[in-house]
Amino acid sequence: MRKFLFISLPLLLAVVYIFPTKVIACSSFPGPVVNYTVQDFYNKADAAFTGKVVSIVGDDMYGMGRSYKTKNYFEVTQSWKANLGKSVKVVGIDDGPACQYSYPFVKGQVYTVFAKFIDGEYRVLEGGPGSDDIGVFTVEKTSEYKKYLEDVSRTGLTNQQATKYIFKRSFGIKQNSVDVRELQKFLNHKGFVISPSGAGSPGNETTYFGIATKKALMKFQEKYLQEIGISNATGYFGASTRWFVNNISN
Repeated sequence: MRKFLFISLPLLLAVVYIFPTKVIACSSFPGPVVNYTVQDFYNKADAAFTGKVVSIVGDDMYGMGRSYKTKNYFEVTQSWKANLGKSVKVVGIDDGPACQYSYPFVKGQVYTVFAKFIDGEYRVLEGGPGSDDIGVFTVEKTSEYKKYLEDVSRTGLTNQQATKYIFKRSFGIKQNSVDVRELQKFLNHKGFVISPSGAGSPGNETTYFGIATKKALMKFQEKYLQEIGISNATGYFGASTRWFVNNISN
């Protein structure tokens, strides 16, 4: 028995060496592939813009002369969704060189980018399950969908219907998330203006929950104490306030 094991182990190693197993990250998806349309990317993104890459910061982590999880700094020429100002940083997707989700941005080139706001930073939006698509359009593809982007950014409608934002968690002062920006939009729309100009003003909402947001939320809570079901305004977006906001009409 020992002699058999002694002989079989080298044989097994030889087989593995001669016939290695090839693993490609994206091609191993077991389910049906879902390809996103431009409408899907727009609907799922927290921000969409067209801009030129002015700087790329990152390491050559795969030894291929380019980095995949890079910090890409853009000069924004057109914001399609969310007001990003004149510049924005977007982190690329880190899935390795075998995966086509990884997008090699080129300095000086213009792209349209669809991004999600995750852990305090914008990240390139991945496509549907099993798909090689990502939320990055070249100049040619941007031209193809420019009219749609112009229409949807002007009207604020997707698929011919406005979608009401649903808050799913509580949050408060010093927090940074897309929820905060949506709360600022809601308060501005209802007349509880965060700021008359600059950051937080109508059309310039931010993802940061600062003192101005807290004060505006307190004014909203003071007006609707009974309806919300609280005894005093706290400036915290808790369960009761969240329920009321989610159920109040536009």
